[in-house]
Amino acid sequence: MWREVFNQVVKIQKGPLVPETVCFKPVDEWTDITTLYEDLRLHLKHFRLVTDENPFANPILLLAVNLARRLDKGEVTFSALEQLIQFLDAKAFMVRAERLARYVGTTDPLENLKSLQEFLENLEGLCEKKDFALFAQEVAKEPFGIVITAHPTFALREDLMHLLSDLASGRNVAGVPLSKEQVEDIIKQALWREHLPDPQITLEKEHHLALEAIANIKKALLRFYDLVFKVAQRQFPDKWWEIRPRLITVASWVGYDLDGRRDIDWAKSFAFRLEERKLALNNYRQTLQHIIELLPITSETEDIRGILAQVLQTLEENLAGLDEEISAFQNASQDLEVYFEELRQVAKRMYQGLPRRLTKPSILCAALDAAIEAAKKFPEIQHRLCLLRTEIDVFGLGLSHIHVRLNSKQIHNAMRPLIGLETDPEDPSVKKTYLKALDQLLAGVSPVSINFGSLIRERTTAKRLFMLVAQMVKYIDSETPIRFLIAETESSFTSIAALYFAKLFKVEEHVDLSPLLETTRALVRGARIVDEMLANYHYKNYVLLRGRLCVQTGFSDAGRHLGQPAAGFAIENFRRRLAKVIEKHKLSDVELVIFNTHGESIGRGAHPANFTSRLAYIMPPKSRVELSQKVAALKEEFSFQGGDGYLYFLNPYLALSVLARIFEFARETFAPEDPFYQEWDYVFEFFTTVQQFNERIMQDPVYASLLNDYGRNFIFPTGSRALKRQFEVEKTLLTAAEIRAIPHNAILHQLGLLANTIGGMGQAVRRNPDQFIRFQQKSWRFRQLVSMAEYALSLSDFYAFAGYLHLLDPEFWLMLAAKASNPLQAQELRRVADSLEPLDRHAGFSRIGRLFYRDLLNFAEVLGAIHAVKKRADSIIYEREGLWMDEEIRDDLEILHALRQAIIYQIFTLAVQIPEFSPQRGTTREEIIERILHLDVESAVKVLKQIFPLLEPGALSDDFGEKATYQTEDQLGYWQEHQNIFNPLESLYRLVKRITGGVTHIIGAFG
Repeated sequence: MWREVFNQVVKIQKGPLVPETVCFKPVDEWTDITTLYEDLRLHLKHFRLVTDENPFANPILLLAVNLARRLDKGEVTFSALEQLIQFLDAKAFMVRAERLARYVGTTDPLENLKSLQEFLENLEGLCEKKDFALFAQEVAKEPFGIVITAHPTFALREDLMHLLSDLASGRNVAGVPLSKEQVEDIIKQALWREHLPDPQITLEKEHHLALEAIANIKKALLRFYDLVFKVAQRQFPDKWWEIRPRLITVASWVGYDLDGRRDIDWAKSFAFRLEERKLALNNYRQTLQHIIELLPITSETEDIRGILAQVLQTLEENLAGLDEEISAFQNASQDLEVYFEELRQVAKRMYQGLPRRLTKPSILCAALDAAIEAAKKFPEIQHRLCLLRTEIDVFGLGLSHIHVRLNSKQIHNAMRPLIGLETDPEDPSVKKTYLKALDQLLAGVSPVSINFGSLIRERTTAKRLFMLVAQMVKYIDSETPIRFLIAETESSFTSIAALYFAKLFKVEEHVDLSPLLETTRALVRGARIVDEMLANYHYKNYVLLRGRLCVQTGFSDAGRHLGQPAAGFAIENFRRRLAKVIEKHKLSDVELVIFNTHGESIGRGAHPANFTSRLAYIMPPKSRVELSQKVAALKEEFSFQGGDGYLYFLNPYLALSVLARIFEFARETFAPEDPFYQEWDYVFEFFTTVQQFNERIMQDPVYASLLNDYGRNFIFPTGSRALKRQFEVEKTLLTAAEIRAIPHNAILHQLGLLANTIGGMGQAVRRNPDQFIRFQQKSWRFRQLVSMAEYALSLSDFYAFAGYLHLLDPEFWLMLAAKASNPLQAQELRRVADSLEPLDRHAGFSRIGRLFYRDLLNFAEVLGAIHAVKKRADSIIYEREGLWMDEEIRDDLEILHALRQAIIYQIFTLAVQIPEFSPQRGTTREEIIERILHLDVESAVKVLKQIFPLLEPGALSDDFGEKATYQTEDQLGYWQEHQNIFNPLESLYRLVKRITGGVTHIIGAFG
């Protein structure tokens, strides 16, 4: 689709393809990048053929060496290399846009609105029974929820993110289909801009983007609600305005997620929430003003005008002073000591004005109810008022609902002095003692009152977060629920302890406590954890008070620990066991809320085929049916994480497409008979084998070193959140489990092996290949879980992975030296080998590589048999559409890996040219070279430039009457070293990062 236009644009290109940040100045003559590209494709094809005769040959590494030699000989310039990378990045950008468009399905707003209307008209009982009560009941449910998170996947600069969303939607933000000229303009911008993150990704920037995404979701939702009322008006003309539709909620934790963060203080979070309040109230005011302007001025509209004038006055009064409040809390985030007095004065005014402060959206809705009743003679006005009432009713006094989040360790830390908690709450020797002590605390809890000074003085994260919630309820919105997520929950103790603090700070009627089950231990014991929570008298009463039970499952971290297919199985197993727990505790009158936390990559639970498959993967039809039968209502939430997730919502028509796919999924959900659920022994053993493989590899310290000491330097910061949680910062890395899920996955993407999704599948398959083939043929759910690994396999290339490992092998460099074109180059290559020898990395990394390769071969062998059978027998059902790359894109991915390996070759040869120096700045020459050989180039060059400074000409030769052009070596400093070693090192490493952008585009997500 767009790639054809891309090729046309490149064909008429008249100048060098260089972005704003030029690493290598283009030569005078323009290099024909397309010719170089086709030449590399031909070489790649040739090197692949070599492997048929020589099993030791690696086509990607051979292409890298070929390119490195051409660079050494001057046949290819670094400038041409930079332009080729820019070309491939931009082309991959087009590929990503095409994939995104296919993924969400049609983006035609009329078709999507028609789909949403069909969903409404097919609601049970509407068409046949004309049952208003049933229709009103159905549209008032909340079967789904969208959650916007701040996960660090902001791997693309903001302007390119918007262009990517527009290109995927095929429309601009005004809804006009993109013309060929507009597409060409987007392509030109993609060709001339770096495909990297913005330099400074702050929490404020993430919050701004989140609000933009939420605003577009709201636009799509209001169009949906507009349809709801139109359908109701057509079917129930006498009472259509009485319905209170909800259907789907929108929440955000951007600015409220404290899990592993030190940089978000309570004042910053409160300022964000105030800002959201201001935007919401201002939106309501503007909508109301527009409605008032449409009202005819007659005696029949006096009552309506009077009501609306009062609502408008309320909104304006509550907007007054908000800027001052926002400023005070923003300033307090910067320096509490300096701005304490300003905050104290603002807090006093807020408290004094509390009786007049609007904190209940129901007050606005009640006033609008009266206006709607009075506007029966004006159906257009009535319709608009219903939409405004719905917006306020669904979203409250902010732009969205909010989720706050912390870690279970922070709950335990807050509880420790209260009950003498000294060990893991699950320690069998003291578990009952801890729970009994906690029960006594809950029985005798005496609520306390707080003010903003209490927040300033409190040093315990968990208590401070509950205090913050209390102040939000008091001053911002006292009716819209706040979700309280607890990450890495592995014990019932954690949620019960959180309930104590909720009661202590009087917010148990406003917060929905939600344990996040994401670790292996938590998922294995998940149903038992919830069972023990409900067995506690106080917690069960709390659930009954709230009328809802909330849990959260984490596909991201679970995928890292268990392997993604095994994680999908474990989470579904938990869901089915949860249904039995709910039945045991007789909670049939309670709403069950499951927040399915997943990201945009397959390693984080996003099925790659299409949006319907994505939803079915995290919300399997079988468990949805089982859970729905046990509770009064089932609500399932799913996350869109960080920059990758926001792409769906930076264009309002793409957002509408997502909304249409969600409700198509709701309409078409079914639970077919499937041997997956009958032949449990095989299924359980299959995924347990996958799980065990991944658990072993995650605990291997060599694997941790491969990712952390080498692979981590392939990626770059993609968010404001630190790569390690706050309580991990000072620890020495022992296992890969200590690396966060997103960088862990991203490193594997860049190394060319999506191991956390493929790993263990080969071992599981080889245990019983015939049974595996049968399940692939007969079981829809089994096929869906396995297809994640199949897609990961299509994006992986063991030759690429092996190439990165070979670059750390001293023997590889000695063999290159033996074939060097001149003695000087041979000596340089031997020096690289000598520098790598004491690091002793290659042997251990190769062992890890063999584990993966053996497993990969087993998996690929059986898959090959399945697909060969499929060609001979059409009766075998196997869906591959949307899961595989075409040959050209596969070539592009392998060329990007080869380019990066050629650049690393150049970086390593430059590293050994660093001049000798005596130990200084806390380091030695050998340590600096070691850093560079691990690709820690930026920090190494920074130190080198301090050790070898580039001095400015002095003033000693000035003012002597005659002009002197001669400069001593002292005046020049180390100009040659900067020009020939340090600056090229920086520039080459910049190209490594640019390649990371192209690989991310092809894979479709960062981490």
